[in-house]
Amino acid sequence: MGYAPNDRIELLEKETEIKNKSLIIAEWFGTIYLIYTVTLLLVLPAAVIVDIKLRPEYDGDDLYEVIEGSEGSSTKKTDD
Repeated sequence: MGYAPNDRIELLEKETEIKNKSLIIAEWFGTIYLIYTVTLLLVLPAAVIVDIKLRPEYDGDDLYEVIEGSEGSSTKKTDD
């Protein structure tokens, strides 16, 4: 015994609906992944550039000066 023609059509329609829903989920996943990736690619470099520009430029260590002594060179803190 088989399915009646109407029952078979209903089963095929339900199967098609399930496939369509899985495609919709896959499309949403792809869209969210793309938005997340593009956001990271734009925001992270911008944050690094801002971080680099906010740091003061390093001119060397002005707090210490090199003193030549008999036992070799050493450092001495300056009183600036």
